[in-house]
Amino acid sequence: MRICVSLLFAATLLPAQTASEARPVFEVASIKRSAPPGFAKGAPETNMGNVSLSEMILEAYGIKEYQLSGPPSLKTDRYDVVAKAADPTTGQRIRLMLQGLLAERFKLEIHGETRDLTVMAMVAGKNGTKLGKLKPEGPASIGIDGGKMMFQNYTMAKLAEYLSRSSGRPVEDATGIDGT
Repeated sequence: MRICVSLLFAATLLPAQTASEARPVFEVASIKRSAPPGFAKGAPETNMGNVSLSEMILEAYGIKEYQLSGPPSLKTDRYDVVAKAADPTTGQRIRLMLQGLLAERFKLEIHGETRDLTVMAMVAGKNGTKLGKLKPEGPASIGIDGGKMMFQNYTMAKLAEYLSRSSGRPVEDATGIDGT
């Protein structure tokens, strides 16, 4: 299977490897199609279970969903991935290993392009904010209360990231509001 995808250029991409640098590889790796929903799986515990190729690419390249384009199968086909590094390693090195695994197993080809996108910005209202006081205890949470979405212990940057994922386009925090 050969898959070609486009990545929008972004500052978040990992540095390119030079010809003299060997890309790190997993000591052992297995990628298998996931069982259809509703079927019992006897598969061993996985590092990444029931993930789409799109999800693997987003993780490997550290990009957002709106920065990726390719065939519909990127989101529909599901896989179980078990991979082990030879030595304890960092997150960035794991990303490089995952990039290599995708290139090897899926013959994944990446090319970059620049596109004009609509960007949304969160701004503070002209009469200021009506946000509640800082509640530093507990983890960040999202809930629905009577038809309203409630975000607790969220920074504006984290809210912008959430809205970006939900809308499928970039959302910038231009509120100037610090803290949670």
